[in-house]
Amino acid sequence: MTRKIMRIIGIMLSAIAFAAIGCRLYWINARYPGPIEQTCGLGDSVQVGDYTVTFQDWRWSDGEILHALCPGFCFLLDEEGEEYPVSRERIGLVTLTITKAGTDQTGADQAMTDDAAQLPDLTGMAF
Repeated sequence: MTRKIMRIIGIMLSAIAFAAIGCRLYWINARYPGPIEQTCGLGDSVQVGDYTVTFQDWRWSDGEILHALCPGFCFLLDEEGEEYPVSRERIGLVTLTITKAGTDQTGADQAMTDDAAQLPDLTGMAF
């Protein structure tokens, strides 16, 4: 009899724990919704402030091109702290065209005249 009661109590506690976890997940997702996502393909443009960003091209490459473009830059380290073999690195290269669409004095134009320049925020952008 006591074994049966312990089993029922265990099932009830498990159900309460699952319900509490579910309520917490629902509350977090309701309070902090996911970001608005917009998927763009090759040749598509996105308006970011007064700038138009166009996704021109992408390609995969090995680490040779990274070392050619940025000599001395170490992208990956192995377990011993040595530089990872360049031939095993995989790098995605993206070509973006950024065109100024507005006439206000922000971004690169203001950088030449003012220390408080505001460049377009590209951190939330994904192609």
